[in-house]
Amino acid sequence: MLNEKHNEDCYEKNYGIVHSGGAFGCAFGVSIEYELAHHFRFPPPKIRLASSGGVINESLASASQHAEGLEMLKDKFSHPSLVSTPVLREGEFVKRVKINQIIEEVRKILDFDRLVASPTNTIVAATECKSGDPHFFDSHSFHTWEREDWLTCMTASSAIPGHHPHVQINGTEYMDGDVGISLSSLIVKAFSYDIDWLIVINNRSQRELFNSNTLIDVGSMVMDSNFRNALKKRWEKTKTDEAALKAHKKNIVYFSPSSPLPTRGLNNTPWAIEECIRKGTAESRRGGVLWKLRDDLVGHMEF
Repeated sequence: MLNEKHNEDCYEKNYGIVHSGGAFGCAFGVSIEYELAHHFRFPPPKIRLASSGGVINESLASASQHAEGLEMLKDKFSHPSLVSTPVLREGEFVKRVKINQIIEEVRKILDFDRLVASPTNTIVAATECKSGDPHFFDSHSFHTWEREDWLTCMTASSAIPGHHPHVQINGTEYMDGDVGISLSSLIVKAFSYDIDWLIVINNRSQRELFNSNTLIDVGSMVMDSNFRNALKKRWEKTKTDEAALKAHKKNIVYFSPSSPLPTRGLNNTPWAIEECIRKGTAESRRGGVLWKLRDDLVGHMEF
């Protein structure tokens, strides 16, 4: 049995990390988190909250496997077998990412015992298919987590409609977390855990946020009524959460690529992965923002 370990009330100030956006662009976020741990020497966050492919990075980071995550991206995620051969659909060639194969690579390296024992609460967002509501699985909710249970939650959060079938957990079907919850809603959810600062990593540039056009394109491809229902609820909740977000804006450090990443269109060539990593590293060191945040936190934290 693995014991719960919490870091609540350990520090006068706490921070969290939200990681949104998946696929192979997660290399951008992985490199930022590597810099947080190894270059800026940040203490562990109170929470890590992620959806879609970001859950892979956050799980490895909570297990202190930043370096292993980078190596996996460069060595395994750049393999052409992870993306299906393009298939002609409605006049366009469509590629699909092989979610199960990606999770299998994670299975090989994830130190599950360290993840569960970490003082950081790792939170995975998935979308309930029937209700369209977001659901959150977290590593501090249970006295024990089975390794396979956690990997199933990661798969559910990454189950993009049209790329992967719904994933059943305890009798409930789930699909990709990004379908049921927007970035604004993820941020508002993160602040509900009583944190002082939030680092937000979004793999999408400002021009390609997971907006209505992107979602409608996916929805028209899969023709999934559950998807459309979740999409409708997502936009309704986003309006409310964007208003609530204004109260936290001064306490958010936001990172996103200045231009679209080369991994768009499921391009996972070695060059594209390396370029995402390079962009993430450069973004993390821009303007000295993280040094200032670290100085504010370290004055109140021991690590």
